[in-house]
Amino acid sequence: MTRRMRTGIAAMVLVLVLSTGGGVVVYQSAQAFGFLEAILGRTIVRTISLRESEVRDRRNVNVRRDAEIAEIDLRLQAVEVQVRNGRLSADEADQERARYEAQKEAVEARALRERQVVSFQTRQRIRSELRSAIPDAIKVATGADPRAIDLLVGILEGRNPLQTAIAVAVSGGSSPVDPRQQFRDLQAQLREVERAASAFRGAQGIAIRARVREALGEVTGIVDADAPPPDDKISRLQELESQIQAALQQATNISRDLFPGSEGIDRSRFATNERWAALNAAVESLGGPNPNRDLSSAVLRTAVADVADLAAAQGLELTGEEIDRIAADVLAAWVEDRKGGKQGEVPFDEMVNSALNQGLAVAGRDPLPPVRPPLPPAAGEPPAQPTPTTAPTATPRPLPTATEEGGDETPETTPTLTATTTSTSTSTSTATPTGPTSTPTNTSTPTATATNTSTPTATPTPTEEATPTATATATTVAITNFAGYWAASDCSPARYEVALSQSGDQVTGTISFHRCPGGGRATYSVSGTATSSESVVLSGPRVSAMGDPGGLPDTTPPQGTFTITRNAPPSPNYGAP
Repeated sequence: MTRRMRTGIAAMVLVLVLSTGGGVVVYQSAQAFGFLEAILGRTIVRTISLRESEVRDRRNVNVRRDAEIAEIDLRLQAVEVQVRNGRLSADEADQERARYEAQKEAVEARALRERQVVSFQTRQRIRSELRSAIPDAIKVATGADPRAIDLLVGILEGRNPLQTAIAVAVSGGSSPVDPRQQFRDLQAQLREVERAASAFRGAQGIAIRARVREALGEVTGIVDADAPPPDDKISRLQELESQIQAALQQATNISRDLFPGSEGIDRSRFATNERWAALNAAVESLGGPNPNRDLSSAVLRTAVADVADLAAAQGLELTGEEIDRIAADVLAAWVEDRKGGKQGEVPFDEMVNSALNQGLAVAGRDPLPPVRPPLPPAAGEPPAQPTPTTAPTATPRPLPTATEEGGDETPETTPTLTATTTSTSTSTSTATPTGPTSTPTNTSTPTATATNTSTPTATPTPTEEATPTATATATTVAITNFAGYWAASDCSPARYEVALSQSGDQVTGTISFHRCPGGGRATYSVSGTATSSESVVLSGPRVSAMGDPGGLPDTTPPQGTFTITRNAPPSPNYGAP
């Protein structure tokens, strides 16, 4: 049965019921209009409010979609930076670009479905509002018998007309026992309505309150009169009582239900929609780590497993987050070792050991032993000697004089041995004797302790043989370790965040700034070379910039150079208040 047919049947049935004396009471327009305005006005206002909520929710869905796509675009920019830095191969970069483009399409499709769900749910709520408004509007506008109104509403809601008519017929009705009591009850109700009517605002509220005061005055006059009221007054006011009760209920609820508001765009609102759930799963699968990035993903998975195994073997308890962070440092070291197409020179297990030690150093814990013992010396090379703790530039042993050895040697021809001179038992002097009366003077340099005489058979002492190796003065300068993570703690997100990894003297990582509160965010991918200094200079491009105009996206340069000291703010600090 179509809607038009149901409406026609409802009209005919209503005419039949009312024509058989079902308690028809015709109201004056001025008396009924105030309550009709309240009921229909509420429905109209709620419908408008729901439509506005729909527009607002759809706009918010688009705003969230644009933010998600902008974030993906930043990741695409980061891919280009990694390609320029040699951290991604051409094939890996193509895979990443394809993945992010597919993710953008999935985000767009998900947002489209969210807008569709918002519109569908809004239409459902409006239909519900209209259905609930029909009984109230008919009662107020016609004053018809409640049984006739229930029948009409049942037909309009699509129920079987015959079954509805039977249900209405057997429900019965009510009639007043004491006509004057109805006036007393109505007087009390009107006083309650007068107080509750304050919930209505504007011109509508003024009309309703005026109508309530008018009805209250009329009822009070009837109650105070000595003569009993006529039957038509009883019937009319009986209907008026039920209508005022409905108005009272509406008046008490109008402040909270006149503007139903929005359901919001939290993802839980769409979770029950199967199509949306499938699109959301596609977005999430494309947004996580890429399992198809052949080489880098394999290295990262191997690093995670090796770090976990090494930590377990050493009895260390690491959280999953710590393992992931250390594994990321291993991957960064691996990429750095192969940057520019180089063949790696550092064994992978040493990278794992080094990254784990850096993580332990950040946590203030003792480092692990080397992953393998030192390599043995090559054939023909002397074994490595321990580095002396005392400087080898102490006072040298004096050279013997000519009278002690019986030879003639001038100071000018005394050979001077350097740290690279190897003295043997067959070494001969190149000194030129100038006469038996010459008195040589010891002029040996601080770095020479071996002594040669003009006599070919001079035998060096054991001290002379070991001295050339012990006289080496070169020392290894310790390189400051900058690996770790630190951030400001007075704001969330932090005003600055420094996350660095280090392989040898090469330092790489990211520096992020947040102008709290508001002001946006900016992130730099930086690198540099560490020395023994307590600070290191790192530079690199800005790979991320988010926020309102005039914030960090506009006030930070595209290329940044920073001076970094461990556990201190970077300089310059763009997140400073």
